Amino acid sequence: MQKTIVIIWGGESFSWPELYIDYLNNYRIEPWREKKKWKNSLASKALMQWWDVFMPQMPCSDNAHYNEWLIVFKRLLHSISCLEDTVFIGHSLGGCFLLRAISELNIKCSQLHTIAACVHVWDFTPPDDWGNLQSLWDHLHIWHSEDDYIVPFADAQFLSAHLPNAATHFYNDVSHFHKLEEFPDLEQQIGIK
Repeated sequence: MQKTIVIIWGGESFSWPELYIDYLNNYRIEPWREKKKWKNSLASKALMQWWDVFMPQMPCSDNAHYNEWLIVFKRLLHSISCLEDTVFIGHSLGGCFLLRAISELNIKCSQLHTIAACVHVWDFTPPDDWGNLQSLWDHLHIWHSEDDYIVPFADAQFLSAHLPNAATHFYNDVSHFHKLEEFPDLEQQIGIK
């Protein structure tokens, strides 16, 4: 069977148009610089081991809406040969999205990793049925850092309380995982060498 990794990145979501306009008015514009990110490193290593890797650009990530992301996600699912051999990784808003989407679509997969996942962000809300999540995965992991300045550590505590069988990986010094060039702990859990 072909092993697959799906990585869903984060984004922003606003409950009111005025909040989005305020965000745009304060948006920080910087010169482009190549940034080494753990997501790219993980994807490169997985490709070298003949895994399929998907990192879709989700629509309107600066003003994300769950239903729009769900359309792209459902289309992506048609490209995966075997969901049971698929590892899903969701970072920040992507983590919250995957929890809800995979629960609602009743997807059985190999592993789910939420990294600095937020909860209760506009229409990116947790699933209605937490029990359904427990039955879906053999390997569910929650990764978070206590010093995260974007998604509070309380969100990880909320997730671990609702998903008591999930493996928790808590740090105190990696913030929102943005500055990591590599993520060997995650690679080891997935089985990437």
